[in-house]
Amino acid sequence: MIPLDECKSVDKDSKLLLTSSGGGALLLNKATKECLFYADVPMAHSAELLPGHKIAIALSTHPRGNSLELYDIRHPERRLFRDSLYSGHGVVWMAKEERLYALGHDELRSYKLELLPNDSATLHLDRTWTLPTPNGHELSQTDTHELLVSTYEHVYLFNTRKGTFSPFSPLANTKDVKSANFDKKANRLIYTKAETSWWTNRVYIHHKNEQSAIPVDSIHVYKVRTTRSAK
Repeated sequence: MIPLDECKSVDKDSKLLLTSSGGGALLLNKATKECLFYADVPMAHSAELLPGHKIAIALSTHPRGNSLELYDIRHPERRLFRDSLYSGHGVVWMAKEERLYALGHDELRSYKLELLPNDSATLHLDRTWTLPTPNGHELSQTDTHELLVSTYEHVYLFNTRKGTFSPFSPLANTKDVKSANFDKKANRLIYTKAETSWWTNRVYIHHKNEQSAIPVDSIHVYKVRTTRSAK
């Protein structure tokens, strides 16, 4: 699975969910390192664990077309749902709302999850919002009803109740932010941005009034996942 696009802790920090644009989505048991799920889906940029043992995967420039796909952990060979999503780069499950949010090139969507008999399920498109600026890069949760949306030109906070985008300072006008996570409680922002090429070898941290950049040797960093979803 090279290159690695996203890695995050899920299911009460007991599992790791990884995606790779080199070819797939992988769910691991953190304690035993056991592979619980693997889907060989090229250009997998982001994935999310949903209720009922389901996994949603956002795909970009996939051989079958850009899409959002849904699988069951227990039946990785069977795709349950597929929707066209141009340049799918981010998915987040908002537990309090029971909604899946998916980020594409120029739009943000919300879906309702419907669990069906025989371990099946489907997603129903709920709403669609046009991004203020195109080329969506990543999606992360900052609060119960708030998402952080990064695009090529800007970074926004999206209020899911109001359906509104607002500039996120201090990154509102920072171009090509690949990934950004903001922990409101700790007042800590961690992000990556393109440097001289598509990738970067540094992770940027803003914590209260302090700023720093951590060099990362030997690997190219694209996304960072350092904060847990809001409860």
